[in-house]
Amino acid sequence: MAAVERVARAVHGADVLLFINGSGNAADAGVPCGAGLCSGTMFEEICMTRPSDFYVDMAVESPEVFYGFWGRLHNLAQKAAPHEGMQRVVGNMRARVNAKKVLEDPDGAQMSNFFLYSQGIDGVMDRMVTDPAEKCSVHGSIGFWQCQQQCSEQVFRLPEGHTFSIHPATFSCKPEAFSTPADLPQGRLVSHHHDAPETAADAPHPTVDPQGYPQCPLCKARAIPNVIELGVETCNAAAFRAESFMTWRMAVEDLPLNGMTDKKVVIVEVGCSARLPTGREEAEDFTVELKQAGLDVTLVRINTEDAEVPPELGDSAVSLRMGAADALVQIDDLLKSSCFLTQAEE
Repeated sequence: MAAVERVARAVHGADVLLFINGSGNAADAGVPCGAGLCSGTMFEEICMTRPSDFYVDMAVESPEVFYGFWGRLHNLAQKAAPHEGMQRVVGNMRARVNAKKVLEDPDGAQMSNFFLYSQGIDGVMDRMVTDPAEKCSVHGSIGFWQCQQQCSEQVFRLPEGHTFSIHPATFSCKPEAFSTPADLPQGRLVSHHHDAPETAADAPHPTVDPQGYPQCPLCKARAIPNVIELGVETCNAAAFRAESFMTWRMAVEDLPLNGMTDKKVVIVEVGCSARLPTGREEAEDFTVELKQAGLDVTLVRINTEDAEVPPELGDSAVSLRMGAADALVQIDDLLKSSCFLTQAEE
């Protein structure tokens, strides 16, 4: 409990909050991580016996296997509801730091003091933050698809409410075919990258082929999720357009230059696996950079397995070996406690 109280004190005093969201956070919302999802399936067997450049070709050569895995993840992510911890972060902690006037863009306009940096591709928590200036999806998102042949950098959404037909025993996908082109479900091209709002100009297009599998609405080739897990060289640049984060990060880095070295930055990293350390590395590197710049920064790592923090960070890092939902709720409960708040102010 002492570690949780320490984290709550840090969040209570935070002027800036960076929330780094890993797939372990979504697991508490009912979306298993990729390794757990493919365990014992034909998808896992193929991935273990074929070279990685076959992953994308699988959409054509073994669509029932390919869409069995990605379709199952899509179904789970679409129906998953954010757990209470996520709701507390977006609803309470975000509002707490945004009540302060700290960050500004290069033109002097006020910016959000909160940012959601998502490594997880499920999109569950991302849907809760509507302002594209407050979030990015560095590994892409299962909610966006792209051409398997990469005919363009265009990304698109599947039809509203679309679900994949997954066999309960084999986890293979065998959708119903469509008899005429007029019956094909309509999805939407997305004019910009993941983090930009959709507009009325995002016209509907057929994004499902006659066999019932996702297709590119432009060239009619098979479609694949726009995620880094299928290979950096095959993922459209849209997945990496994190300009929103770079702009926000620069504003935080400028705090010492603007004479605001008294501001406190808290980085909360939740559910980021050491096996895919993008979020962990960002959290650690940013913590070191801000410390060297003279800012008061605290890194909080919440993880059931990989909770260790680098010893060289010393008192600037706190480890919570807990589930995401439980840890975030406990932190927020303390922030609402009048007794705790009185002690925190002392």
